[in-house]
Amino acid sequence: MEFVPPDESRLALDCRVTVQRGVFEVRRARVACTRVLPRLDIDITRLTWELDDDDASRVLEVAGIGPLDDGETVRVGKWHWLDELPYEVHTCRELPLMLAGHKPFAAFSDTREFLQPYIQAFAPHVASGRFVEQITEEERSISLLYAVPGQTWRFDAWHAVQEAQWATGWCDALEWQEGRLLGYTREQQRVWMQACDWLQRVGRRLW
Repeated sequence: MEFVPPDESRLALDCRVTVQRGVFEVRRARVACTRVLPRLDIDITRLTWELDDDDASRVLEVAGIGPLDDGETVRVGKWHWLDELPYEVHTCRELPLMLAGHKPFAAFSDTREFLQPYIQAFAPHVASGRFVEQITEEERSISLLYAVPGQTWRFDAWHAVQEAQWATGWCDALEWQEGRLLGYTREQQRVWMQACDWLQRVGRRLW
């Protein structure tokens, strides 16, 4: 569960919501207890969704969490195996992790229309000089890269990794290099590579 400020500059994962037989259950890591929630009016087929004010209030009350800040919303997402990793993964947390100083670099590749919300979210921080932006137009998409000042060498390095992928195919060496550019520690990368190896052996997809 993410508590999202109006500018989406930070995300705080305070508790996990799971679905069992149509009943929502909240388990908060900081409290050794489990409580059952009433049914919530949401679409569980979606990957993420925002709770309306009434449902958000019910969740906060049951979980024992204080009221929201002004303009803050509650977003719920489905559990993913990435949530079990012993460190924060950058996926969907690029901006808050960079603002917190936990990551020096972020990379996106998709259509401009799809990436427009990311461009807008990063824009004030680019304008202030906190981040450096590079947008590269491709045939049907754009490459959108951000780095903190002094780390823009990662732009060329990232493009080199992507070019190597197209030339030779993906491999463990490129996976390791990509993780390095994204700012993961060696220990985090070892955990990641072990997880990827396990997924291949059991025939599960990464995403």
